[in-house]
Amino acid sequence: MADKDLYDDLYRGGYRSTMSGIELARAKGIDHFAKHVMQSGPVKMMLDYGSGAGMHIPIWQSLFPQSQFFFADLSSIALERLAEKHPQYKNNLYIIKDHNCADKGEQFDIITSVEVMEHVEDVDACSDPCPSVQWT
Repeated sequence: MADKDLYDDLYRGGYRSTMSGIELARAKGIDHFAKHVMQSGPVKMMLDYGSGAGMHIPIWQSLFPQSQFFFADLSSIALERLAEKHPQYKNNLYIIKDHNCADKGEQFDIITSVEVMEHVEDVDACSDPCPSVQWT
């Protein structure tokens, strides 16, 4: 079964729809890292690469309240779930295909990728997930 099919099936069943246990601890770690370690100017546009159904959206909204958010995942079911729960982002979704997302030429200030790389067979292929994006 291809990864897309596997994750589509998982998300149909409610996979990663809420934070619990390790996800809550990870959220605290992300918050700490963003506030105390990351050296970043204002984040106007952010991409969550491997967003799933949007479980981390509350974290991003808290950390980057002035940002416009975009989300990419290989599971179309995950992105459907994200759009159902957060309809304000329904036009900011990208399908990942062949390690890339077909972007619209946006300029992102930051790309996050939480719990993705350990599932990637060829990490080097993901080094530039949106090749036509211009980084600010």
